[in-house]
Amino acid sequence: MTDPNDRQVGGDHYRTGYQPWDYFEDWGIGYLECNVIKYVARWRKKDGVKDIQKGIHYTDKLIERAEQLGRCAKANVPDHAFQVFVDGLSLNHIEKMIVRRISKWSSIADLKHVRDQLVVLTQEHHRETAAMADEHFNGGDDGC
Repeated sequence: MTDPNDRQVGGDHYRTGYQPWDYFEDWGIGYLECNVIKYVARWRKKDGVKDIQKGIHYTDKLIERAEQLGRCAKANVPDHAFQVFVDGLSLNHIEKMIVRRISKWSSIADLKHVRDQLVVLTQEHHRETAAMADEHFNGGDDGC
C-alpha cells in the first residue's frame, strides 16, 4: 500500500511537509477545531471566503459547546509542533494566530477571539477583491 500522504484526492491545497491530518492526530485535536484549522489552511487555495465562513460556523459550534456543556479543548499543541505545521503552509499573520489559538484554546474568550479574527479575514478579502477590481477597472483609463 502506498503512503496516504503521497497522494491527495481533489487538489493539492494540503501539500505540506506536515500534513493537517497528521498534525490533528499527533496532538489529539478535536473534530471541531480540526475543521476550523482545515478551512483556514486551505481557503486561499480552494473555496475562498466560503471556507472562512465554514470556519466561523465550526467556531460558533465550539463556542456553543463550551458555553452550554462546559466543553474544554482536547489538545494543547506544543509551540514547536505548531511552528513545524504552520511553516509548511503559506499563512499570513492572522491565519497563523487563528491556528495557534484554536490549537491551544483554554477559554470561551479564546474561541470568540478566533471567531473575530475569522471575520477580519473575510473583511480583508473583500477589501483586497475590491481593490483589485478598482485597479482592473481604472487600469485601462487612458485619461480621456
